[in-house]
Amino acid sequence: MKKNILLTFLVFITTVTSLFAQDDSGPAAFMSISGTLGRHTINFKNFAKSPGFSFGFSVSAGIYAVNNEDYRGGIQITLLEGASRNEERRATSEAFMPPHDEFDKHIIFKFAQFRSATIGWFSEFDTSDNFTIYHQLGFGIFGTTESDQLLDFGMSNQLGALTGDPENFRGRFGLNYDTTFGTGNPNYTQNNIGFTFGGFRSF
Repeated sequence: MKKNILLTFLVFITTVTSLFAQDDSGPAAFMSISGTLGRHTINFKNFAKSPGFSFGFSVSAGIYAVNNEDYRGGIQITLLEGASRNEERRATSEAFMPPHDEFDKHIIFKFAQFRSATIGWFSEFDTSDNFTIYHQLGFGIFGTTESDQLLDFGMSNQLGALTGDPENFRGRFGLNYDTTFGTGNPNYTQNNIGFTFGGFRSF
C-alpha cells in the first residue's frame, strides 16, 4: 500500500514537471516563517467538542521542481507548533467514555499543545510583479504533544499571498487548515484553522 502511494506521488510530480517549461534563471528554494492565530478543536467522538483560541508559528521550506514564467512549484515540508486553551477540556477528557474501547483513552490538558509536521507540494502563481498567490498541501502527522500525546495521520492545507519584490524578503499572509483523519485513534479527531502572517524568502 505504501509503495503504491509513493509510486503515485512520484508519477504525479513527474507529470506536473513535464507540463511546464523550466526556467533556469528562477529560484532554487524558499523558506518562510509565519505566526498563526486561530481556533483549535479537539472532538471527542459522539460526546463533546473542545474548541479554543489558538496561537503559534509555522515554518516551511521547499525546493522548486517547476520554474515557469508565471507558475512555480515543487516539494515542501511544513512544521506547525501551537497551543490552545479550553477551561473544560481536562474535565471533558476525563469524563469521556471512548466508543472504541480497544483504543487508548487520553487525558488532554486545558492548555493543549499541538504540532503538525507534513510534506507535500506547493504552487505559486504570479498575478503581478509584486503579488503572488501560493498554495501548499501536505500530509504527515498532527496532534497534541503533551505528556499523554495524541498523534494521528494529518493533512495541512495553506492558501495565501506573497507581497513585495520577488528578489528580496516578501510578506506572507494567508490561511492554514490542519486536520486529522481518525485513522490512528478513531475516538478523537482534531483540526486547527488560523490566519498566518510572516515573511518569505526565495534564493
